[in-house]
Amino acid sequence: MPAALRPIRWPASTPEALRKETPFNYAVGPDGNVPKGTSLIEGEWPGVRAGRQSGAAEAGPTGKLWVNANGWRVQQEQAGNPEQRVWLDHGATGNRVLTPYDYLLAMAEAETYGARWVVTEDAAGELPALTQAARFFSEHEEWTDWATVAAAGVISDFQGPIRTLSQEVLNLAGRRTLPLHVITPQRAEQQPALAPGVKAWLYLSMKEPSPALRAKLWSFVDSGGLLLSASPLQTAKATGSSNGYQWFNRGKGRIGVPDQKWSNPYALAADLHLLLGREHDTVRLYNTTAVNVHYTASGDGRRGVVQLLQYAGLRAEQNVTVALGRSWKKARLYTLTAEKPEPLIVTESRFGADIPVPALSTYAAIELEA
Repeated sequence: MPAALRPIRWPASTPEALRKETPFNYAVGPDGNVPKGTSLIEGEWPGVRAGRQSGAAEAGPTGKLWVNANGWRVQQEQAGNPEQRVWLDHGATGNRVLTPYDYLLAMAEAETYGARWVVTEDAAGELPALTQAARFFSEHEEWTDWATVAAAGVISDFQGPIRTLSQEVLNLAGRRTLPLHVITPQRAEQQPALAPGVKAWLYLSMKEPSPALRAKLWSFVDSGGLLLSASPLQTAKATGSSNGYQWFNRGKGRIGVPDQKWSNPYALAADLHLLLGREHDTVRLYNTTAVNVHYTASGDGRRGVVQLLQYAGLRAEQNVTVALGRSWKKARLYTLTAEKPEPLIVTESRFGADIPVPALSTYAAIELEA
């Protein structure tokens, strides 16, 4: 994977000497040329969506501000191409006037999810700040190898009639602060087992699972897991009906089949979250309006990082608290402008650990030690 490459669309007038002074070492041309091992996907400029009438911020179905985010796009691409490096290429801005904040957010968002943002020609004036941010993420490249800390997952091929539904479930789960493991049926079939720690899987595909994947799903349900699927995937009678689902018991777990065909992604994301149970949350955010979070941990569970993205422009979020569903001993806060990390207070709680965060603007990372 070409992890060391950082893409940019250079203005033609950029001196060669300046190009060599920055970490942006791969020029993307008009034809969208990318190196082998890279997926170039179209994104959208991140930020709070402006209302059509007054230009005021628009509210989404979650009740929070409607956020244009790209994390779900990266997750979808990684679900089917885990070995590929994803590059996000943002197109035209429409009537939106970009600020230095917007360019930093575009880079920070991509890097948070293990991707790269293709720096645009009009960002040339912000190269010093973008260079500083790029070097920060290079210093913490190991974070991209850590796994998402999630108790829920989605298995989908993102094809056919369920493509948009699946994509919006990923998007809206992020706004619910519901981290997800995301994987395609083909890749799940090839894995020795489904992701550990997941307690509820949502199966979204027009195709029935292969025998190999079905066996993994049965093993998961038999051991006490929850599976939501458009069909019971077995010849058995329902044992009950509640919350809009027919329920099928199997082993120690159960399978939920909707009474009506899934069509509302907000309702489906809410179902997955609530049927899983809030007691299984791995992360919660308090006092935020336009913040998405990406929580990952090292394979041995001794280190972790919570990356926070603030989409509301220069208006900083105040009095934010990050609550984690397990205990951590130490935490330190990184931002894109501070010269060194700041120690944070970790307080044990019934949920796990509470970490108050100072005013949050654009991006912050909380590095954790067990």
